[in-house]
Amino acid sequence: MPSQTSFLVASSSPTSLSARLSESLRSIPRERKPGVYYPSEAGYCLRKLFYSYTEAPKSHGDEVLGIFALGDAVHEKVANMLSRSPKTRLIANEKSYVAVVDLEGADGFSVSGRLDDLVEMEVIENAQNQEKPLETAGKAEESDGIRGRTGDKAPEKDVPGIGGTNGPGDVIVQKTVRRVFVVDVKSVKSFDYLDEPKREHVLQITFYLRVLREAYPGICGKLLYVKKEDFSMKEFDVPYDDKNWRELVSRLSVLHRTLTVPSMRRHGAEPESKFVKEMNWGCSYCNHKNMCDFDCGSHGEAYKGMRLVSPPEDRVEAFL
Repeated sequence: MPSQTSFLVASSSPTSLSARLSESLRSIPRERKPGVYYPSEAGYCLRKLFYSYTEAPKSHGDEVLGIFALGDAVHEKVANMLSRSPKTRLIANEKSYVAVVDLEGADGFSVSGRLDDLVEMEVIENAQNQEKPLETAGKAEESDGIRGRTGDKAPEKDVPGIGGTNGPGDVIVQKTVRRVFVVDVKSVKSFDYLDEPKREHVLQITFYLRVLREAYPGICGKLLYVKKEDFSMKEFDVPYDDKNWRELVSRLSVLHRTLTVPSMRRHGAEPESKFVKEMNWGCSYCNHKNMCDFDCGSHGEAYKGMRLVSPPEDRVEAFL
């Protein structure tokens, strides 16, 4: 029987199981075409995205592919758990959506994305009724509502009612309702410095909230961060916000014009990760770093093109 050491050495041979599994992770990089963009990348450095459309597709290394595979496994487990939760209904899983964005005075483009999960959940909300006693939604045993009647002694702490403060005759209601959420699962190494959702993830989930808000009024997003070490979770609610939508469209429209307008393509997109402090980390993980340093300088000092400036709120150029 071979020793443990010889077995580990043998496992790296072409006939080993691990080698065959690693090979199965590899795939041909998809060819990108200007005019089709992805919400998951809208918050990335625009220079990195520019190169991904203008340079030959690059294959990821085994280490990166392994990280992707582990992320997929985490999401698959979360989706399975959601489907088995008695108070959660899984409406859709890994469903694709495409939206066409029209620009004033320019050609439009498409945004194509695939959401992780669309779920309907029971949540408890406060409500106010000035005339009727409390009526809870659903069966009494399913509701965590607090029953009360006009004239009852006020609680020690007032609970704000919808539309204003409490007054004589008001009845504060906590009722169980069902709401729809877009759930986006992100696997992370740790929760250090994760006091708020990452900006690029907020922009990504905003796309799905935008395309689904008419079908599901009041839809909200949930960014669920899962720590790979122990499967602990941290989540953030992300309501739809027009400002986030405008930022997403603004960024993708700048990328689109940089790729399609010859005078802008000559300079390329802004190397944001060199200029924006919060994005500096991106240079360390960029597979276009050497080319970017050559074109723009190690600190962006050689870049002579257009800098990204967010448009005023009253100049919304794009709509679904």
